[in-house]
Amino acid sequence: MSVIVIEFITLDGFVSDPDGSQGTPGGGWAFRHGPEAVAGDKFRLGATLDEGVLLLGRTTWELFS
Repeated sequence: MSVIVIEFITLDGFVSDPDGSQGTPGGGWAFRHGPEAVAGDKFRLGATLDEGVLLLGRTTWELFS
């Protein structure tokens, strides 16, 4: 069994508001260059995500639901 962690975090440790939906001053950093930057299965995780389990935090779960 393996555990794969996927985090939205900048190199300097900034994790707040990656998509800009919360309106914070530094928000929107994850998609600043458009959705093309993260489109497709760039990291070849498709099969793993199809067969695995997602563990989400409360806020992310609420967004997914």
